[in-house]
Amino acid sequence: MGRSTTKITKAKIDGDVVWKLVDARCKALSDVIAATRVPFLLALSWALLWFWALYATDKGYVQTYRARYAAISSLIDSQNDAQTLKKICNDYVLEQTSLPSLVQGERIKISDDFRLNYCKALIVSRRDLAEKTYFEQWLISFPGGFGKIHVTDLGIVGNLAFVLILSWTFYAIRRENLAVESFVKSDADRANGYRIPKKFNLIPQGDIFSGAHFAYAYQVVAQRFLFIIGTNSRPLLATTVVLCVFPSVVSLLDLLTDIRDLLTHTYETEVWIRVMIGMVLFGIVCLLTEKIAGYIVDTSVLLNGWNLAVRDVWMKDWNDPKDETAPMVIIDRVEQKAFKA
Repeated sequence: MGRSTTKITKAKIDGDVVWKLVDARCKALSDVIAATRVPFLLALSWALLWFWALYATDKGYVQTYRARYAAISSLIDSQNDAQTLKKICNDYVLEQTSLPSLVQGERIKISDDFRLNYCKALIVSRRDLAEKTYFEQWLISFPGGFGKIHVTDLGIVGNLAFVLILSWTFYAIRRENLAVESFVKSDADRANGYRIPKKFNLIPQGDIFSGAHFAYAYQVVAQRFLFIIGTNSRPLLATTVVLCVFPSVVSLLDLLTDIRDLLTHTYETEVWIRVMIGMVLFGIVCLLTEKIAGYIVDTSVLLNGWNLAVRDVWMKDWNDPKDETAPMVIIDRVEQKAFKA
């Protein structure tokens, strides 16, 4: 399992050229990291907007406000509930409302009848405003001259947007993973789902690079990662995975609300077809999310191993520089230690 070292002589390649090559690779990796942030943040932003729309139409305060004033307004024309209405007006509707003292420029006397009539007018206006706001929030408009769509159409439009954004994110995250693997690779068996190994061999890539080169490269690029971390922190890794799966969770919530409505109401065939299409798109979103999460975890494991290899093995080359190829390193992820193979 040992990796033989090869003496690198000046006849092979000049040392300055090697350092320039390391800098070029570091710059390339930094550019890849920066490019990966855009689709990832775009997916999170679209997920938040979609969740906002679902919450507003299904569980938002407008629902409670609308139901409250619809119930209160039903008491206006009922003679049997006159005392109840009067109590509600005094204790709730007019409690924080300033009554007008002038009407058409003339001072008026605030009587009980005036208070009750003014309260009724407030109730009706608030009921109408709540009703208007409730129906308006079901329609979503986008900038750029796009037509308005109903919130229920997000099952198709929203999922299709997720498929496009997450496809972009998948290729960006995979490219980031491959860029990291251009420096170091793990021999862990991914084919068996072995994404977070307890122990693995970290294999440096490139026979012309010494441990000092890899130590330098890690210090340059490690802090540029936005979500992926180089330390063995389960809370931070879990937070990263939660952010990654947030789009699929929002898509699932939308699908569950559609299924709930289909089971409790009668709808046209077209509505059923839209829900079925949404199910297919949701499956694609879940597949893309699983692939993205896998690459994020794999890259985090690689960075953690790279960090340990630099700290425990390769950093020593700074004090004792040798023109030798960086050795393979055994990473113990549980104990957070690294040993020369």
